[in-house]
Amino acid sequence: MPAARGRPWLIAGLAALAVPALIDILSGDDAFARSLYLLPVLAVATRARARSVAIVGVVATALAVLSGLWNDASASGLPLITIVVGSAIAVLGARERHSAIAARSAAETERRQLRLLADAARITDGAVDIDEALRRLVGLLVPDFADAAWVDLLQPGGEGVRRLAARADGPDRERLEAWLLARGAAQRAEHSPTTRVLRGEGSLLAELDAQLGDAIVHDAEDRRMLEISRMRWTMALPLAPSGGPLGALGLGVGRSGRRYGVADLAFAELLIGRAGLALANAQLVSRLTATQRRLDGIFSALAEAVTVQGGDGRIEYANPAAAALLGLPGVHAVLTAEPSDLIGRFEIHHPDGRPVSEDELPGSRVLRGEQPEPLLTQSVYKETGELRWFLTKATALEDESGELLAVNVIEDVTEEREASLRQRFLAEAGEALASSLDYEITLQRVAQLAVPGLADWCAVELPDERGELEQVALAHADPARVELARALRERY
Repeated sequence: MPAARGRPWLIAGLAALAVPALIDILSGDDAFARSLYLLPVLAVATRARARSVAIVGVVATALAVLSGLWNDASASGLPLITIVVGSAIAVLGARERHSAIAARSAAETERRQLRLLADAARITDGAVDIDEALRRLVGLLVPDFADAAWVDLLQPGGEGVRRLAARADGPDRERLEAWLLARGAAQRAEHSPTTRVLRGEGSLLAELDAQLGDAIVHDAEDRRMLEISRMRWTMALPLAPSGGPLGALGLGVGRSGRRYGVADLAFAELLIGRAGLALANAQLVSRLTATQRRLDGIFSALAEAVTVQGGDGRIEYANPAAAALLGLPGVHAVLTAEPSDLIGRFEIHHPDGRPVSEDELPGSRVLRGEQPEPLLTQSVYKETGELRWFLTKATALEDESGELLAVNVIEDVTEEREASLRQRFLAEAGEALASSLDYEITLQRVAQLAVPGLADWCAVELPDERGELEQVALAHADPARVELARALRERY
């Protein structure tokens, strides 16, 4: 192609030499006419390659030498020397000019390739899914790197191939894009580079010569569209962002006059690698997001409260059941609350009534490196006075930075606990009733059984001979308050 572009200047330069030759013949002034032979050489040197300039220079020198046939051969040789030296300088100038043009072109190509690489790494930014990212990739490559591009994706379960997107450049862009998309739905040609890549043959570069064209066209209309596209070179590259096959990218040039070579294939592989890394990251984020949603759905469906404590004691995760257990309007309120405020919402005691300190909670013990047993507590909501029984379990978990976290699972066992207490009370009360014939002693034992399992205090009163109520048994969770309770009864 470069030689073809320089040929018109060569022809023009050779034709231009006819003018000084004619002047040389007609004027008879060989010194003046010979000098004119250098002008076409200099003119061609401003546009053509060094080889074309050298050819014009050789012809100009030959005409200057032949000038002696129709002029005085004894004339000075200075004009001839001028032509030879001037032609040599013109050739050197053309060579330097071409080198400068080639350097600028290489620099521009490098800048364009660097921009493509940078853009390929960003195809997933803001993309809804992988399909949209691949459509961006196709649009990115046309027309900067290809006259046409298309993407084929392997369907899950080996159910065929789907052409996701196609992009073309030129006045027939819409027709060509429709044709490329339709070709994706047609039967696959066995020798098509894209088909071969989808079979696992790796990156391929091919010239669309007559033989390959015959092998890949489906019918007369397909051949006509291939001719309209003027595609002459094509390459196909595998898409495998996460190690497994995803599909193939096809590229073609021809209309723009470009042709693909080994260096272009190497750059395309680099670009696909960069895009593949972005796609792999996007797939990873997508999978992590899906996993996070599934976990959130699972934890949200749990009746148990689940929280995750950081090393500073703050809650880093909570499910809706945890917010409900804490009496807060939602998960956000749990995550933004101070740890002391969350614990301060309750009065927490052991089953025997002893208060539970913050350091005794399983989560706090896990953060200190311990392996605590599940802790059963009776907790009273300070705002409402409601008593609930909670069974708290905690396990250790390390995050990606190595920080120790505590995963708490808090189960509300109030119903089970109260049912167990009732059953035990009834059993023990039955034993107490059968253990003595003295009803006062028996009732006192029953009252003591009710405290503190069922109540903070218990009193039993029976009518005496006069029909008035008489207290026959009294028990309190705090033995020191029994006399106070008896005094209040006598007073009121």
